Amino acid sequence: AGQAKPTTGQGLYKDFCGNCHGPMNGTGGVVPVNIIGKKNADILQRVRMGEGADPSMRNGYMPAEDAASLSDTEVGLISQYLMGVP
Repeated sequence: AGQAKPTTGQGLYKDFCGNCHGPMNGTGGVVPVNIIGKKNADILQRVRMGEGADPSMRNGYMPAEDAASLSDTEVGLISQYLMGVP
């Protein structure tokens, strides 16, 4: 049945983002990301829309995540984790 979905920002980040953006934070992977100072609505829009169309282009593609796979609250937890908010 697979593993349960993480419930912390760190766990969600690792599962949904870490493969491309770095295993521990958004600045250490193939595609660094810096969300410091960005608005939650802008971050959420990027997650929902994704980026690019070719999954083989690791530095130019990000899959869109709909609310069924990653809720608005979960995106917020990931943002807080990346921004260092306890």
